[in-house]
Parts: sequence; structure tokens; C-alpha cells
Amino acid sequence: MRIRYISIVNIVFFLLFLFSFILPPLFPKKIFFALSLVLLFLGFLYRGRLSVPYINPLIFVLFFYIYWCMYPLGNVDFDVSTQFFLSTLMLFLFYSVVHFRLDVNIHFKYAGFLLAFIALYASVGFFGFILNLPFSSELIDFYIFHSLGFLGERNFGVIVLPMFHFVSTPVLLVLLSLVVINSHGAINASRMLVVFGLLSVIFLSGSRAIFLTAFATTFMLYYFYASRGFRFFLLLFFVFFILFILLTLDFGTAFSAKEESNSIKLGHILSYLEYVDPYNISFGSGLASRFYTVGFGRLASYTEITAIDFLRYFGLYNTIFLFFIILFPIRISSGKLKIVSPFCRLSAPYSITMIAYLIASLSNPILLTSYGMLVIVWYWSNLFRVSAHNRE
Repeated sequence: MRIRYISIVNIVFFLLFLFSFILPPLFPKKIFFALSLVLLFLGFLYRGRLSVPYINPLIFVLFFYIYWCMYPLGNVDFDVSTQFFLSTLMLFLFYSVVHFRLDVNIHFKYAGFLLAFIALYASVGFFGFILNLPFSSELIDFYIFHSLGFLGERNFGVIVLPMFHFVSTPVLLVLLSLVVINSHGAINASRMLVVFGLLSVIFLSGSRAIFLTAFATTFMLYYFYASRGFRFFLLLFFVFFILFILLTLDFGTAFSAKEESNSIKLGHILSYLEYVDPYNISFGSGLASRFYTVGFGRLASYTEITAIDFLRYFGLYNTIFLFFIILFPIRISSGKLKIVSPFCRLSAPYSITMIAYLIASLSNPILLTSYGMLVIVWYWSNLFRVSAHNRE
């Protein structure tokens, strides 16, 4: 009976990951999220106890709840604020992973590879690399109708990037890391094909920050696992890659304030500098507070620059505290709070990946989303597994 129950839990968990990755704006993920919480509650009733190894999900959700309650005190977009707060509830899935001893890496891996396949298949069909691909036009129509991302081209000097950007493409950064971590940095033809395939999908998404972060993270992980002798060749490869970028990319155009994306982001930054005052930088103005940004030319409750949004919402000190809660697991031991180091030998690769994802999120709205919360759950789950292994 228990085996069947765990099978149901795994199926629901996988479908939650899958729909959060391939259909992030749509409702199916909400159904499987609700089911996962119901199954956790039933599991709690059956066992009569629930393990709470880390209190970070509780702190994180309570933090957002407090700021969500501030909406009557300021100019806040209540609908967006509620959406952000509800997204944090997905962090309670960490307790499902612990309670049912789920292998979160398997769910992340297979759901991530399905996303990568769909994105690559749609890109190949849309840009005409292979003509008359079966169902490619229907897939693209579905993609456009449900606003699952962006289509077109991005020009960066002499480089013109075809862009078929799925909203949830950033999770492929984590999937890339998982491929390297699972192989302990071993290099062979099949693994390198997977790595370059995933990098190609991210490249076709047209996001500079995500692609460069994914490449840098992959390099750091291979360097982490490499022997001393092989690290020299990795550094040599990295230098040649940087030289290629420097010689190929027209930085005057790529980072020009006239480029559309750069212009919008610069407008957000300048508008924030005009908006900020001593009170806001100290305490924030509430979750999803509005401000006028010349980047959009209107009042906005959020932008694509998470860094300035968090500063507006929470203030400087609470923003630092929030990122601390994400990176450093806290457990209760003998009635005392203890911080778990995420930088031991076994946990460092996961910490490197999470830090990279957070860096990418500073200029992209990829954290306060359903898949962003699942990335945090993935990180905490692996740190818990590693710390449990160390205690044994």
C-alpha cells in the first residue's frame, strides 16, 4: 500500500515539475501543487509527524506574508502582490521531498529535458533549420496563443541571435549543472553532446544573461571536478572563448543605451534612483509596490530587474536577509538555530549553481515564479541530502 502511495506522490510531483516548466503561466501546475499538499497532509496524518529539518521555507513564506499584508499602507498592486506571495507557498514542497524521501533530481532532470526537447524542436521548425517538421506549426501557434515566451531576433553588433525564448528557459541552467554534477565532471562524447545541446537551446532563447551565466557555471563546475593537470586546459579553453567573444561582439552596440532591452533596463534603473528615499531603502514600500518607470513609460509594480524590485519592495537590509535565507539552510538542533554550511565538498556544486541562478535573476524576473521556487526547493533538497549523508 505504501509503495503505491509513494508512486502516486512521485507521479504528482513529476507532473507539477513538468507543467511548471513547459506551461508556467497556465493553471495545470496549480492542480498538481494542490494535490501535492493534500498528499503531504495525508502522509502527515498517517505517520503522525512531519519532519522540519530546515525552517527556511517557513521564514521565507512568513517574510512575504508580512510584506503582502502591507498593501493598505502604500501604492501596491494587490493582484501582483498576491501572485508573488502565493508563489512562495511552493517552497513547502521541500517538506514533501523530505517526508516522502523523493529524489528531486530525477523529477527536475526529466521535466527539464522535455522542456529542452520541446524548445529545440519548436526553434528548429520556426527558424526553418528543418522544413515541414510535423506539428511544429501547431506547437508554435499554441506557444504564441498562450504567451509562453518571445519570438524574433536580437541584434548584438555583428551577431544576430534568433530568439525562441520559453519563459522557463532559465531552469536549463540548473539542468546543465545537474548533468555535470551527476557525472562528477567526467567528460565523454555523449555527455558533451548533451551539454552543447542544452547550451544551444539557451543560446536560441536569445537571453544574454542566461546564456553567459549557464556557460560560466558549466565551466566552474567542470573546473571544480577537474584534476590539477586538466584545469590548465579548461582555463585555456575559457581564455579562447573570452577572446572569441571580445573579437566577435560589438560591445558598443551590444551594451548601447539605444538597444531596446538595454534602454528599457536603463530607464528602470534611472527611475528607481529618482524614486528611492531613506525610508524606502531601509524598509521598502511593500510587495509589488508601484513606481513610475520611464523604461515602460508608466506605473509598474515589477520590472525585469529583480534587484531594484526587491530593493523597492523590502529595502536593502531585508533584501540581503532574503538572499541569505535562500542560500543558507537553517535547522533547529537541541533547541538552537544552526546554519548549515553550503560550501562543503559535496554541497559546493549545488551552491555554485544556486548562486549563479540568483545572479542571473538580478536582471531577469526568474525568481518569484513557480519554476523559480522549484529551483530553490531543488537546492535545499540537495543540501539536506548531502548534510544527511555527512552525518551518517
